[in-house]
Amino acid sequence: MIKENNLKTFIQGTQNYFSSVTGSKPEIGTPYEADENQIHGDFTASIGITGNQRGNVFFTAKRDMLKTLLSQMGEYSADEELLGDVVGEIANTIAGNAREDLGSGFMISPPHLQNGKINLEHLYQQDSSFIIPIHWKGYACFVVISLNEIQLNN
Repeated sequence: MIKENNLKTFIQGTQNYFSSVTGSKPEIGTPYEADENQIHGDFTASIGITGNQRGNVFFTAKRDMLKTLLSQMGEYSADEELLGDVVGEIANTIAGNAREDLGSGFMISPPHLQNGKINLEHLYQQDSSFIIPIHWKGYACFVVISLNEIQLNN
């Protein structure tokens, strides 16, 4: 089960990413439990989580938002590969920041790019899956956290 301070860790990591890269803080919506619906961005990256917890962290965003983000970073020629790279960088940074707070038992994989849709049907059946809506410069994107606590037998 994701604890409230763990959600705060992911929210803070998201805010820190946007603030440091773009100089403007995003608005974070109220996190809510995932249901059987799908959320859709044009680009999605997932980070696999192993160790004390198992699951995934996803970041998904629309093409226009990513192009605006890249232009804020001084990159104006955003091809498909670069858009995918930035989605992976964001997901990796958010998960990496969470690892700093959650400890060495929170192990992350490299980002995996996938079709823009995140099918939440299997996620809402997990012990704990939350969607964090993010609004930045009029664009919406999402961080999805789906984690199960692993009980280690000593």
